[in-house]
Formats: sequence, structure tokens, C-alpha cells
Amino acid sequence: MTDTPTHYQQEITPLEYITKNKMDFASGNVVKYVTRFRDKGGSDDLVKAADYIRNLLEAEYGLTFDLEVRPVSYQKVPCNTTPPGMMRVYGLPIGFNWV
Repeated sequence: MTDTPTHYQQEITPLEYITKNKMDFASGNVVKYVTRFRDKGGSDDLVKAADYIRNLLEAEYGLTFDLEVRPVSYQKVPCNTTPPGMMRVYGLPIGFNWV
């Protein structure tokens, strides 16, 4: 028997939530990455979620962005840490360059 990874041990899994709410691919990926970032991908998962949110803003509301969403000085940020030059807002490391 194998151990189940912690990012699959939620009361309601992202797949269950996405399926029950009939979410499209991009919206479902936002849910997936935001749900698991603390247990699996850290800052990488939040950057992926931000990319999908940017894509949704473009598709749904016609908003366009000059640059992709990327941290100002990109580095993998382990969960529950704050890298130099960044601050934490609502528990998340923030240092993004939205243009």
C-alpha cells in the first residue's frame, strides 16, 4: 500500500469540486493549483494559477497584459518561507511584476 500525497488528502478534492461545479479547463486549473500549492508546488503552483487567471481575464473580459505574470526575481519559493526582497500578504510571498 502506498502513502497518499498530502495534496490529495483534502475533505473535498479539487477534481470533485471542479466536476460538481462544471468548471472549464482554465478555471479548474486555478482551483487545482491554488488548492495544492502549500503541499506540493509552492510558488510554482501560484505562478501557474496566476497564468490561468490572466488567460481567463483575457478570454472572458478582453483584458490584455503586456507581460506574463512572473515573479520579479523568479526563484522556487518553498512553502511557508519568505525570500529576501519579498513580503507576505495573507500568508503568500508577494513580489510579482504586473504590467
